[in-house]
Amino acid sequence: MARTIGIRIPQHYQLGLAKIISLSESSVDELITLLENTPITLDLKKSIDSISTKVTTLSTEDAKSVIETTNSLYELRNQISPQLQPEEFIETIVGAMNESENESLKLSDENLEKFKQKLSALLSVKSLSIRTKAINLILDHENILHHTNLVTDIRPVFGSKVEESPIGAVLVHTLKLEYKQNDEIKNFYVALDDEDIITLINSLKRTQTKSESLKKLLDKAGLSNFEIE
Repeated sequence: MARTIGIRIPQHYQLGLAKIISLSESSVDELITLLENTPITLDLKKSIDSISTKVTTLSTEDAKSVIETTNSLYELRNQISPQLQPEEFIETIVGAMNESENESLKLSDENLEKFKQKLSALLSVKSLSIRTKAINLILDHENILHHTNLVTDIRPVFGSKVEESPIGAVLVHTLKLEYKQNDEIKNFYVALDDEDIITLINSLKRTQTKSESLKKLLDKAGLSNFEIE
């Protein structure tokens, strides 16, 4: 018996699921062929733009909607459980569709099995599975850097008489690290002086050099390097 997993389908992906319901077998086959033969990239938008313009059995917008929705299903399945059986996951999606208020997602007995077959085929694309695994490995951290900013302040130094002009000043740099933790954006601030800036730059340059060296090692070993562009 399949486990009952309560999920809600976001409005953005309801259109894509409705499109999958109406897909012809030739469209499914064409999409799968294009997805399998397109080089794996973690840049989803770039991948979708590239593939959707090559689809001949669907409009570009419909192809984009179907590919985006299919990719979201790979990510959702991994979030629920990477070990979740495809049949069980598909039943979960079908249940969520039937419980939605969108009439275009309601499945009749006539098209239920056909939809399951199409969804099963789309969820068996090796390139999308590998992409999802790579993304999850990159994001499998407690804190993920979201944005950085570095602000420099001039702070005046006064003598014993504050009513007089400052006798000098100091430069203070504040590094703001904006990071994501459990889907929540948080901030961390750290003060730096000029020496700290030089140390930080040297550390980053060293890390960049190590990264390039490891990329060459991966290339020699014949391993793909998946990275977010």
